[in-house]
Amino acid sequence: AGAHLDWFFGVSGANGLGSAQTTNRLAKSDWDWTADMSDTTFTGFGQQAFPFLKALKFHANREWFADNKALYESDVKNPLGDLAEAAGEACEKAGLPFRGSRKTSPFRIYRDVRFSKDKNPYKTNASAVLSRTGTKKDTGGIYMHFEPDNCFIASGLWYPPSPQLKAMRE
Repeated sequence: AGAHLDWFFGVSGANGLGSAQTTNRLAKSDWDWTADMSDTTFTGFGQQAFPFLKALKFHANREWFADNKALYESDVKNPLGDLAEAAGEACEKAGLPFRGSRKTSPFRIYRDVRFSKDKNPYKTNASAVLSRTGTKKDTGGIYMHFEPDNCFIASGLWYPPSPQLKAMRE
């Protein structure tokens, strides 16, 4: 009762993310999404991805982001799209019902600050979701979250339909 997240499973920290066990930083060599992939490969985030996200927390203004947008796109946004598509293809090959798309899986870096006390215009993480439809509007999926000191992958269901919820509880 209370929370509407009825099923949750998560892997926190860097232990599930390759050899970056103490720093939570992902090097390109930590991921091998190229094996048995047909179209898309994820070779890792760019060298400046995590320094960029860390600096964005300090320089939380539109001018700084505009000056560094090319770095964001090359080292964070494009690799995140590659990861979403490669992970979706890997799930499909494994017979899992999760899809990823470069266009619909990643979350925006821009925050909605209209009703927030925190007026920082940018998120300081990169995140994406794999779902049955490949969009964020599905009721369940796999969420991937990357930031300098907090990387994790989680899965869960949000407001599952009553028959599914009843089956899970029994």
